[in-house]
Amino acid sequence: MPETTGTLEALDGERVRAAPDVLEARFAEPGRRVRAAGSNNEYLGHVMAADPAGPGARARVEALLDEVRAGLVIR
Repeated sequence: MPETTGTLEALDGERVRAAPDVLEARFAEPGRRVRAAGSNNEYLGHVMAADPAGPGARARVEALLDEVRAGLVIR
């Protein structure tokens, strides 16, 4: 979810896409104009994961999204 308005320069999601138990990961492409998100309609993508051992998928996705945020550049 963008916290500022500008143009998306980078969003590194390759490690997330390759992570174990990730079912789907889609991210906005660089060059997209973004604004501070007020709703889920303005998200820059999504990640779906599974946890075959139990209810840990949400925590797994949250940890993966921390990696994506580290690679997010908006100018």
